[in-house]
Amino acid sequence: MENTDISVYGAYIRDHSAEYTEKVLFGIIARMFIMFFGIWGNFNLIYAVYRNPGLRSCSGILLAITAIANTFHQSSHLFYTYLVFAKVNLVTVRTCVFVNTLPNIGFHVGLLMVFFLAVDRLICVLFPVTRRRMTETTFIAIYMLITSIITVFFVSFAYYELFRLGPGQLVFCLVTDGLPGRAGRSWFFVCLIGSSLALVCYVIIWVLLKMSKRKQKDSGTAKMFKSLFSICVVICTCWMAIGTLFVCVALIDIPTMDAWFIRYNLGVAINFACSCNYYILFYCRTNVRRKGHKRIILANF
Repeated sequence: MENTDISVYGAYIRDHSAEYTEKVLFGIIARMFIMFFGIWGNFNLIYAVYRNPGLRSCSGILLAITAIANTFHQSSHLFYTYLVFAKVNLVTVRTCVFVNTLPNIGFHVGLLMVFFLAVDRLICVLFPVTRRRMTETTFIAIYMLITSIITVFFVSFAYYELFRLGPGQLVFCLVTDGLPGRAGRSWFFVCLIGSSLALVCYVIIWVLLKMSKRKQKDSGTAKMFKSLFSICVVICTCWMAIGTLFVCVALIDIPTMDAWFIRYNLGVAINFACSCNYYILFYCRTNVRRKGHKRIILANF
């Protein structure tokens, strides 16, 4: 998002405020619908890990952290929805970055957890003895340390870009607008690369499991493979599709606002990917209800 785009946004809202509301209405409804179903699913996933000690493996805890992060990420839609229906529409870059700091932290952590879930499963297959010698806490600490460093970097980068572009400029305030300028573009490429590498990890795991003749069906990784692989495929497919369309939009000379509306509507796919973890796990596992509880929760991975 550069200054030329920002000036176009202001002019568009000045001349086409009612038209803007009509064009973003479907995206708002879709985002809110997906958000509430995603939060419900994420709550059940977190609750399952909290209540069931058997789920507190490295993968279970990483999935719970992912659920928490995705919930914070999607909370950004509430502010954007308020801006549209209150007819505010535009806020300063300063306000947008500040409001979206926590949602963007969730955005960063959620994507990185998906990557480290794949890495952890690959380590279990390639180095099973070494993996068992080290505690679950050690691996979780390593993954969280790397995640924290990357997250702090991008949050700092966003604030740097905020002052580089000018904190008083007016912007639409989606969660991605909280990563102005080069911060947003850099994070976009990290998402593409991270989700693609996660998928590569699962493909390698699949090949190794097919080649293995010893306790393949009984291994923890084999039991979890279908559900985790499915989650990764959904996320990677969404990012690759969006990445391809973004490149096409960049190569085609179309008006700035038309390009923004395309990106806005494509963002629904990412929200879907952030909301589907619990439902994929629910579908892929057969024993998904705990006796004596009315809430649907995961009984095992």
